[in-house]
Amino acid sequence: MAAKQEYLDADDDEALARERDVHMLEAIGGLERSERESDAFADMLDGLESGRFRTLTEAQRRWVEESCDREGVDKTPPRHRKPVPRGREVPLAPSLQHLPKKPPGRR
Repeated sequence: MAAKQEYLDADDDEALARERDVHMLEAIGGLERSERESDAFADMLDGLESGRFRTLTEAQRRWVEESCDREGVDKTPPRHRKPVPRGREVPLAPSLQHLPKKPPGRR
């Protein structure tokens, strides 16, 4: 059973790496870059989306991460970021206080 758990953990790590790779490539895809970088990043993204390969190689990932750092792009996919703390509660506007709590029933 332990071997199966290790296998699942390895798949989870690969899925997270793939999601992160796709996010970084999409984030820097619209930025101004040299033609060589634009073509390379577009080809990497196309390969990931089409299934030609599952994740980037270490060298590719390092290049994409360096580009993200240089451009100030957040490398973490949105669903893996820490939640933003809530601000203070604000009272409901007087015009909204008398709205019905439920939609009207069917007739």
